[in-house]
Amino acid sequence: MLLEQLKQGVKNTRTINYPGTDQKITVRVLTDAEEQHAELAAERFFIDAKIPVAMHNIDDYQLEKTTRKLFAALSSPDGSPLCRTIDDFKKLITRPERDILVGEYNDLMAECSPSAAEMADDEFFALVDDVKKKPLMTIGSVSNLQTLRRLCMYLATQPQTSPEGSGSTSM
Repeated sequence: MLLEQLKQGVKNTRTINYPGTDQKITVRVLTDAEEQHAELAAERFFIDAKIPVAMHNIDDYQLEKTTRKLFAALSSPDGSPLCRTIDDFKKLITRPERDILVGEYNDLMAECSPSAAEMADDEFFALVDDVKKKPLMTIGSVSNLQTLRRLCMYLATQPQTSPEGSGSTSM
């Protein structure tokens, strides 16, 4: 669970084996800024190559975005990049390797920011309890919009009680 990892000091990373090897690598969840940078770089790649994104090449465009995000999300266990450049990375990675690594990234993302639709009630209420104990830390670590909406709706509909515990403010 995300909150257990945060409490243990492990935040949004996992060490895995590079597909087909025993070589350890680290995968981490990207920040919104890193994801945006990768998407804009993919767009710039197509613009610079004078290739308009259209229906016939949308898969290539999506693949470019995915590869750039993966390049940013993967590193050696010491934190150094797997390759010096995105071009080197694209030359060395195969499609089956990319598919496995994307699956690893998606699994980590789901673990770190679970979808409200897939979250069991006991997991959700554990998250609610953590929000009550450490609101800024917990809310700041949830990046799934559906989960945040569910949290807001739940917390907004809870009855308010007075500090006296009686629930009544009349005399």
